[in-house]
Amino acid sequence: MAKILISGSWPSGWVSYLVIFCSGFGILIVLLIWPLIDSKENNWIKWYSRITFFSILPLSGMLGISIYKRIAEYGLTEERSILVLLTIWLFSISIYFVASKLRSIKIIPVSLCIFLFLGNIGPWGIGSLSKKAQFNELQTILTKNKLVANNEWQRTSKIIPRADLYEIGNKTEYLIRHFGHAALQPLVSRILIDSVGKSGKWNITPNLMDKLGLTYVSYLELKVKKALNNKYISIEFPEYGETTGYKVEDESYFIPFQVYDFFHTEDEINLHFKGQKIEDEKKRHSLKLANNSLIISVKGNISTIGLEDFADSLFSKYQNDPSNYSQSETSCKSFYYKSASGSGELLITKIEFESNQKILKIKGLNGILILKNEAELLSK
Repeated sequence: MAKILISGSWPSGWVSYLVIFCSGFGILIVLLIWPLIDSKENNWIKWYSRITFFSILPLSGMLGISIYKRIAEYGLTEERSILVLLTIWLFSISIYFVASKLRSIKIIPVSLCIFLFLGNIGPWGIGSLSKKAQFNELQTILTKNKLVANNEWQRTSKIIPRADLYEIGNKTEYLIRHFGHAALQPLVSRILIDSVGKSGKWNITPNLMDKLGLTYVSYLELKVKKALNNKYISIEFPEYGETTGYKVEDESYFIPFQVYDFFHTEDEINLHFKGQKIEDEKKRHSLKLANNSLIISVKGNISTIGLEDFADSLFSKYQNDPSNYSQSETSCKSFYYKSASGSGELLITKIEFESNQKILKIKGLNGILILKNEAELLSK
C-alpha cells in the first residue's frame, strides 16, 4: 500500500492475492489464539486481534479499488465476483470486531457461509451476473465493429483491430468454457457452434471466429510483436478515389491530401467547399505522418488520428501474399475525430507501409479530410 501511495502506480492484477493472503492468514491466527484471549497472562492477544482487524480495514479498501479497476477494464467474471463478495465480507467483519464490544468468533464462519450462499443463488448470483456481464461486453464489441444484425453475429470480411479481435475471442472463450454453448445464444446459433466444435472443445473459439471471418488473437499474440518479414505493401480503397466525388454536408469543408513520411503537406493542400476549390490566403493547414499517426492542424487546432492498429491488421491480412503492390480493398476506411473547433472525418483512399523486423511503419497516405462545423474557424 505504501509503495502504491508513494509511486502513484498500480500493480497489474496481483494486489488482490496479497490482500486475501494477508487478511486470511491474520484472521486464521486470531481464530487459533482466541481461546486464550481472556487469560490475564496473555493480554497481548486482545491487542493483537484488534490490531489485525484494524489493519484489514484499509487493506479491504485497497482490495475494493483493485477489483473495481479489473472489472472496469476486463468485465465481471466468476472469480472477480467472488473477490467482490470477499471484499465486502472482510470490510464488514473488520468493522464488527473493531466497533463491537460483544465479539464472538462464531460470526466469522457463519457470516462467510451466509455471504457465499447468498452470492450463489438467484439472478444476483455469481454465475448469473458474470455470464450476463461478459455476454453484454461481447455484444458491445461486436456492435461497435458493426458485426451484429438482427441480434445475430454476422460474418464479415472487414478488418478488425487486433485489440478488438483479442477481446472478442477472450470473451467468447470464457462464455463457452464456463457456461456452455447456450451462453452465446441468440448471437450464435447452436448449429454453428456444434459444427465448429467437432475438432475439440479447445478449438471451438478459433474455429467459430474463422467461420465468421475473424482471426483469433491470443494474449501472447496481442502483447508480443512477431518478427516481420521485410515487405512493402500498397493498398488502395477504390470506393473514394481521387476522381470519385464525395458528397459532403452543406456546411462541411474537405481537403483531398497525399502525405508521406519524408515530407508533410502544408502550402500544397487545397481547401474545398461544396465541391469547389477555394482560395485561402493564410493557408494555415497542415497534415503530417509521424509515429504511424496522422497529425492534423487546421489554423492552430491540432488533432491526432492513430493508424497503427489499422496498418497492423492490414499487414496481418496481406503479409503472406506474394504481391507487394496494388492490393485493393472493397470499401473505404473512415476515422472520426474531434478538435477544439468541431468534428471531422478522415477517409483513407490509399495506404502504403513497410515492415522491417519488428517495426511496421506507414510510409504514405492518400485520402480526404472532411471538416465538419468548421465554418466559423475557417472564416477567421
